[in-house]
Amino acid sequence: MSDMIDAINLEIGERIKKIRNSKGWTQKQLAMKAGITIQSVLYVEKGKRGLSSHTMRSISSALEVTADYLLFGHSGSLSEIEIAAMMPAGLSEEELSNSVETMNKVAEILRRYKEVLRDAGVNPENDERSGDTEIELRSGEYA
Repeated sequence: MSDMIDAINLEIGERIKKIRNSKGWTQKQLAMKAGITIQSVLYVEKGKRGLSSHTMRSISSALEVTADYLLFGHSGSLSEIEIAAMMPAGLSEEELSNSVETMNKVAEILRRYKEVLRDAGVNPENDERSGDTEIELRSGEYA
């Protein structure tokens, strides 16, 4: 059992390192953005430590990927099949394709919004000021 857990931890660590590198971040930068220690990033990336739910959430949020992606390697984007299962029956292929495109655009807008909040010094995941910042963004103060 321990070998299987070690293999899973190594896979997760490799995914985290790959995404971090694709963003051009150092381990220190990821640690700062995720609010964890550099040692935690080092151990996780090397597969020497598993992730608590808090650390998983912090790292996935900082990297802007889903926890599902970190755990299983699945894309954070919804596929047309997943979207079709949520949509009313009878949509044409064009309508379904347009829905997928729109949902992906909304997801990108939300990712950018989270980045604006982080730049403004607000953690959108657990900061009580998130509602206030949303109002400030609407008024154009940070826009």
